[in-house]
Amino acid sequence: MEKDVKALVANIRAAIEKGDEEGTKEYVDISSLHLKELKTALAEMDIEAVNRILLEFVGLNMDPKTRGAIYELEQQILMFEYEKAIEIIDKLF
Repeated sequence: MEKDVKALVANIRAAIEKGDEEGTKEYVDISSLHLKELKTALAEMDIEAVNRILLEFVGLNMDPKTRGAIYELEQQILMFEYEKAIEIIDKLF
């Protein structure tokens, strides 16, 4: 499972960097990121739902603050620090 999560995060990083290079799209609204659903999935340790939601982030053009928070969120999930990931989500609201 850890290997799958690492691959997922690497794919998300690559897509975010690609989006940065394009730079012509408007930033996505944070409310469209399904963070409440992600928080629930983390609390329930539903890794399939977590992976599905994180995959939705791929290719989205986020403002730097949101992108940084999402990166930190991904890192906490990668380290199985779900409580810390939930705290990051709470700060985004």
